Amino acid sequence: MDSTIERIAKQRIFKMSALFQIFRRRGLVVLGTVLFLASFSQSRSASMDDPLVMPEVGSAQLKVIAPDLLELALITTKGVPPARPTIWNFIAVNGQYALPSVGKFVVTADGLPVVVQSVGFRRRPIYAPLRKRDLRIGNYLYLKLVTPVQDGQSVQVLNPDGTLWGTDVLYSARVEAQRLSPAVHVNQQGYVPNFPKKAYVGYYLGTFGELDVPAGDGFKIVKNG
Repeated sequence: MDSTIERIAKQRIFKMSALFQIFRRRGLVVLGTVLFLASFSQSRSASMDDPLVMPEVGSAQLKVIAPDLLELALITTKGVPPARPTIWNFIAVNGQYALPSVGKFVVTADGLPVVVQSVGFRRRPIYAPLRKRDLRIGNYLYLKLVTPVQDGQSVQVLNPDGTLWGTDVLYSARVEAQRLSPAVHVNQQGYVPNFPKKAYVGYYLGTFGELDVPAGDGFKIVKNG
């Protein structure tokens, strides 16, 4: 009798152990799924400056290239040829530019208006895999300002009539003296410590041409840390 009870008890323990293992595995799968979705959500909201994150279609960012030059970035896509871009398509069929007027933009710095002098545009594909179509197009509007913005100011760009972007897109940035700039190119790895360090400044602005960098100002590389 005792042996029978012991055998039944062992069978039940075995079944409970098996169920526990199943639930444990499923729990790990659920946990892994949650972590994946969380990381995916973070990647969607991650900065477009992160070289390890591919910007999603619809991602937008305002960047201060220079105190008097702003860059508005928007990631879009388009259908297979002969389809043309439907968002921020400022290039006509004949190749001529049809850029938005300065009146389309309202720029403020700490809430005070800043006049836009001229508008430039650049467009290029940032991702176009061959195996599976997933075209992502980088579109960049450049706003030349009459008055330069100052360090510490919060800059915001609005499109009052809503023809360029909707209320769900926010273009705002804070002017920081040590902000990350795509115009500064320097490699801090691969140098012998006592050898000279080199860097260069340059940035292509599409219809504005190359970024105007005053040669007389110069710059130097300083050790950080």
